[in-house]
Amino acid sequence: MEQLGLLDDRAWAEDYVKLRYQRRGWGRERLVAELRSRGIEQELAVSVVGRLVDDEGQEELARRLLKSFLASRDRAGSVAGNPAAGDGVAAARYLVRRGFDEDLVARLVEPLLAEQFEDPADPHG
Repeated sequence: MEQLGLLDDRAWAEDYVKLRYQRRGWGRERLVAELRSRGIEQELAVSVVGRLVDDEGQEELARRLLKSFLASRDRAGSVAGNPAAGDGVAAARYLVRRGFDEDLVARLVEPLLAEQFEDPADPHG
């Protein structure tokens, strides 16, 4: 079947990654885990994801998702520009669940957390 092109793990993995990355906004870690759970070998999963998902694309996608997440929290009751307690932590959890690595999540969410924990009586933060 492989010779007929009916069993091509690489092609299947590439199609799967393209669809899930573009339509569902999954990060690298989740993409690799999902491929592994569907029987794709670790080395192939990492190779396909690494080739199709670059650092800039990951960061841009994570920023868009974070912005959308925070906007939905604002609509649900937070005051714009003044996130409700826990938004930073919730945003970090959201991005990690979507498969973004912890370093990227920390870099994106750290300013939000710093804003949440500023002392309003201290003008220097």
